[in-house]
Amino acid sequence: MQNALLTILELSGDCIIRIDTKNKVKQISGNNRFSKNISIVSDVVFYDQLPPALSDLFKEKNTSKGKLTFSLQIKESASPVFFDAYFVPGRAESLILIRESADKSNLEMAFQRSEAKFRMVLETAAQGILLINIHGQITLVNTKVGQLFGYSREELLESPVDMLLPLIYRDMHSRYRSNYLTNPGIRKMAEGKDILGRKKDGTEFPVEVHLTSIEMFDGLNVIAFITDISEQKKLQNKIRRMEKLEAVGQLAGGIAHDFNNVLAGVIGLTELALRKLPEDSEARKNLNMVIEKSQGAAQLVKQLLAFSRQQVLSPKPLNLNLIIKNSQKLLQRYLGEDIHITLKLSACLKRINADPSALDQIITNLCINARDAMPDGGDLTISTENVDITNENVSLEKIPPQIDFVKLTVSDSGIGMRREVQKHIFEPFFSTKEFGQGTGLGLATVYGLVEQHDGVTQFFSNPGEGTSFSLYFPAIQKETMAKRSVSDSSPVRGGSESVLIIDDEKDIIHTAAETLRHHGYTVFTAENGVEGLTVFEKNKDTIDLVISDVIMPKMGGVELKMLIQNINPDIRFIHISAFSNKADPDFSYLQKPFLAKQLLRTVREVLDAGPE
Repeated sequence: MQNALLTILELSGDCIIRIDTKNKVKQISGNNRFSKNISIVSDVVFYDQLPPALSDLFKEKNTSKGKLTFSLQIKESASPVFFDAYFVPGRAESLILIRESADKSNLEMAFQRSEAKFRMVLETAAQGILLINIHGQITLVNTKVGQLFGYSREELLESPVDMLLPLIYRDMHSRYRSNYLTNPGIRKMAEGKDILGRKKDGTEFPVEVHLTSIEMFDGLNVIAFITDISEQKKLQNKIRRMEKLEAVGQLAGGIAHDFNNVLAGVIGLTELALRKLPEDSEARKNLNMVIEKSQGAAQLVKQLLAFSRQQVLSPKPLNLNLIIKNSQKLLQRYLGEDIHITLKLSACLKRINADPSALDQIITNLCINARDAMPDGGDLTISTENVDITNENVSLEKIPPQIDFVKLTVSDSGIGMRREVQKHIFEPFFSTKEFGQGTGLGLATVYGLVEQHDGVTQFFSNPGEGTSFSLYFPAIQKETMAKRSVSDSSPVRGGSESVLIIDDEKDIIHTAAETLRHHGYTVFTAENGVEGLTVFEKNKDTIDLVISDVIMPKMGGVELKMLIQNINPDIRFIHISAFSNKADPDFSYLQKPFLAKQLLRTVREVLDAGPE
């Protein structure tokens, strides 16, 4: 009997497909032009074997009993062939009978073609598209919505649209939807406010939603066009950070010159007073504290300049391992005995072109930040290694001219950071510490200094799991000769040469001149560039070294140097400045405020080096 039925089915031109509860094909019986042109195999999901537009039509219809008419372009026919599909759903399995239709009217053919075009447009749209009925239920959805939110089409259809919003927004959205239905139109949802979408896994992400209304047979419906703007938000945050960087740079540059000049005078005059006091004087302790506090204030300005990328650097080829080893004892004193420092330094580390004092700042700030994250003590690990930047999980805005980098990693076993805190850690003045316990410039300074060295800053942190900062510095491809420098620990030496000091700050001229004279030098002074040029012209055969401020009235230090070198090309020159980015990097530069020993060592170094 069964064979007879199969024979009749073959002769009838019908095709019956049995589908189990998982939508997999269990059996195919009969044969027609549908089954000949679309290869259907067993134990594979039926809808995955159909063209996308046809698959969507079958999925929507298979949940209910009824008939579906559709068209299919087959090889042997110039025009589409129409078929009727009859659906018989069941608990254990469903049946679909597909029969070639009789000729259809032009109206039905036009409808089918229009339906196909609509499906194509809907499914190829870059935005997520939803159709929402008057009850707030989703009645139509495209594939993009599923990709954005992680739901299947079946999960979305007939579900409340509120499921795509965070819980805290759902009551608000209900009121907003009621207001919209009262006054429908084309507009952006929640204009001027940030909107978040909620994925199936609970993840929230920023979206932009545009709405339009349409009157349909069941009443007023709303079409929502949804766009994921995560990348746009990242770009906006980056621009905002750059604007903050520029604002801090303007602030730092504006105050640095005047403030550092004041500090230079305070430090210089205090050192002169110390020099005249006996060693057992009780006042010496207080004066030393004045110098220490003044240097702390100068360091704060320096941090602002570092973050804003306006700090003048003196880079030279160096081994990062040596900087770390030289800092270890001082770091241990900063960190305390309850924090254990472990060094994991690569034995064959490549050299980088960097400013030693800037690297000291970077390492110190990272370690102090780690200390504050470990109030009960813990482990701090500092490591270095050579890396290929293309093998690292580093976001680069542009392809670097080289791939060899030196990686510095500072990791702690501290409390870690919440996601909200992580968004702001490089912002100037942002701090999680109590008021008065930090400036909020430590990590901002690190970020700025690494940027100045053409490096990259990355960090990883989870609450309760500690924090790890990784800094990447370009390795030197071709070694260049480093300028000879004098160690801060070397003894201070004087001399008998003649020095011209030019500065518009009288207290700086006074303190610098007194210091140099005290150590055997002959000193000439001038209070601006024009006066300095006149003094040099009168004593050109006597003066061995010129110390000039960069920014002065009437004539600046850079122009003055050019004019003096026209008179004597072999003259040695030191620029000093409270703040300037105009100094020539090819000769000596001394940042105000400076200590007497720093001035003396720089003078001796330049004189001993010979003509420039």
